[in-house]
Amino acid sequence: MSRASRHECAVVRPRCRAHPPAVALVPYGGWTSRSLVDYFITFSNDVLGALGADIEYLVTFNEPTIFIMLTHCSGIWPPGPKKSTAQGLQCLTPVVGDYARAIANIEAAHRAVYRSFSNTDLQIGVAHNVGFNVAEHVWDEAATAVAKALLKFSFIDSIKDSLDFCGLNYYGKEITRGGSVAIRDDEEYSESGRVVYPAGLYLLLKDFHDRYRNDARSTIQRYIITENGISDASDVMRPAYIIEHLLAVAQARREGVPVAGYLHWTVIDNWEWADGYCPKFGLVEVDRLNDLQRRKRPSFHLYRQIATSRRITGAQRQEAWRAVKNAAETGASHLFCRASDGQTGLDEPVPRPFSAKDWRFDARHLHEEWQWPFGAEKLSEKWWFSSDPPRP
Repeated sequence: MSRASRHECAVVRPRCRAHPPAVALVPYGGWTSRSLVDYFITFSNDVLGALGADIEYLVTFNEPTIFIMLTHCSGIWPPGPKKSTAQGLQCLTPVVGDYARAIANIEAAHRAVYRSFSNTDLQIGVAHNVGFNVAEHVWDEAATAVAKALLKFSFIDSIKDSLDFCGLNYYGKEITRGGSVAIRDDEEYSESGRVVYPAGLYLLLKDFHDRYRNDARSTIQRYIITENGISDASDVMRPAYIIEHLLAVAQARREGVPVAGYLHWTVIDNWEWADGYCPKFGLVEVDRLNDLQRRKRPSFHLYRQIATSRRITGAQRQEAWRAVKNAAETGASHLFCRASDGQTGLDEPVPRPFSAKDWRFDARHLHEEWQWPFGAEKLSEKWWFSSDPPRP
């Protein structure tokens, strides 16, 4: 398969993240220290020297804005400790605050690696975390605007001339309430406290493409969904979550957004920095009480079918949503790992009823001029997810 054709695949080929563990950087002052730029360049050269022949895509940094915000500014992530409100505000001081200094050093490190390997076939980018941020009330608009200013475009703006691709990590909608995240009864949430909102992925892909496609300084050629998934031990929501988000990606591609790949988070249940083992993200369950036994969840088989066939059928979509609807109608509950303040992670999950809200992706609700490519009556029969969808 040629390199050009691989860019059209739904699943990305060999990929490496160069970002080293946070705790390992503590003795050096963290990313607020300029010395880390040189260390990172050496580290990246060592990694690529050993693995470069087997790597097509290199992600230099994973979610750097979130990483700095939750380590340096809040202390929620390792190495801690948790910061006071005053310390958090000081961290966000423009230019001289820890956030600005750390991001500037990360930008410099990324640029240096990009320059070093710009004459190779290696595709270099970052994995940038974006949520769909909205305010709960009018008085929450200011906090929402600050979050967008810090977390949406600013980092990519600063390195847009040093990216072959832009990776986006998307999990859901973030509703701002008083500077925190709202937990509402009328929304569906993952175990991690993120609102399930597939349309947000479509809208963000459109936003990013519109911002950079005609920018003469931008080198971004394509987008890759570097993370997308849901923590759901019940596996009731995950099949529908996968399908609806892939439909959102497919629609963005139809409208001209060059999305080259999709990576589901994640294969097996993992440990989350702030939430530990409580949220279950895996397509495969890990039984930590019984010798780490692995059990494939039903979503594992669904994802394999989609990746193999490169399409989503109407039957798959209907079956996935029927499970969600039945759970809501019967009053069933799923586990929830987030406290009522929207921030604190729980070591032991609490039950939360499934929501009756219909959160499926429907582009007709996003802009009126759009019509389903096969007509409404055809949608239930088959939905294609491929490089070249058939014509009606």
